[in-house]
Amino acid sequence: GLLQAHPGDGTYVLRRDRLDAALQHRLKNAKLSEILEVRLTLETDIVRMASERSTEEDLAALTAAKEQRDNAELNTEEFVKRDMEFHLQLARRCHNVLLYELYESCIASIEEEIRLYQDYSENYRQIEEHKSLYNAVVSRNAEQAASAVRALVEMERDSFQSVGVL
Repeated sequence: GLLQAHPGDGTYVLRRDRLDAALQHRLKNAKLSEILEVRLTLETDIVRMASERSTEEDLAALTAAKEQRDNAELNTEEFVKRDMEFHLQLARRCHNVLLYELYESCIASIEEEIRLYQDYSENYRQIEEHKSLYNAVVSRNAEQAASAVRALVEMERDSFQSVGVL
């Protein structure tokens, strides 16, 4: 956890949920453009690391998450849950606990952004774009994975800009 120094009293480890609560409060008040920038920054490095560090077992879990995400019969609510799980699987596969926990703390804001995106885009499921991302990670092409995630987030940003949300 994070250390907090109290001169004359000692240094204390802050509980994760306190940190998470502070971050959640900050994210709740963030602009959509800030959330997209944070998402792009985190996910770019996450997919690079996942491409380089995933084990065969990791890739099997990622494949299962992608297949569940791509189920055409999912209603919108279930789709969003499966999409978030796919992205969390990617974050787990980077094998950096701190980065995973930071991303996990941001997931509620990212989920809200995805819900908003579906209101403004006919292509909100981004099947082909996620397929490119998945294929890059599975083929261990870190730069292609980073490029694919940039394309996903930029597509969302462009859609928001085109309708005046950003």
